[in-house]
Amino acid sequence: MFGLRGLTPDLEISGFETAFSEIAPRLAQRGHSVTVFCRAGAHSASNRPAQHEGVQLVYLPSPGGKNFSALTSTGLAVVKALASREFDVWFFVNVGMGHHAAVARLSRRPVVMNVDGLDWQRGKWGPVARTYFYSAARMAVRCCTTLVTDAEAMRVFYREHFSRDSEMIPYGARLERSARPDLIVPLGVGPRNY
Repeated sequence: MFGLRGLTPDLEISGFETAFSEIAPRLAQRGHSVTVFCRAGAHSASNRPAQHEGVQLVYLPSPGGKNFSALTSTGLAVVKALASREFDVWFFVNVGMGHHAAVARLSRRPVVMNVDGLDWQRGKWGPVARTYFYSAARMAVRCCTTLVTDAEAMRVFYREHFSRDSEMIPYGARLERSARPDLIVPLGVGPRNY
């Protein structure tokens, strides 16, 4: 798995780390060998375990600060993985890794990408970054064996704008029960009634 910061519990995480902290250990429990390439800069030097819940964690340098660390670390991970030739499936997260996924095709193995959002349309990025994200999305559409989206609207978007279908896999949630549901009654909200 490529493009994640990592999986350890102390990590500041995004939706991808949340999802894959559930998915990766479950795959390992089912007997799969799972490796997550992590950004070394996202972890303190004293907290880089070699594995987490049966998942192998490989830490690679992540220079470039907040805006480029994902690109540099994932680039190094792809080079390392190509050299080892040990992976049956390459799974990328984040459409910004589209160019990395194209290089991964040299492995002659399936390359899967969870494309997530439309980063090239987000106002937080400048014109150069938006251009990069759009080119990465186009590359992912062209080069990945399978695309994964997490919402039907994203699936439709990729089909309409890129003429490429995806496997839509919505995120799940851990169901929890309140020990004291009566605490919300004064707020005019009842259990299962909001």
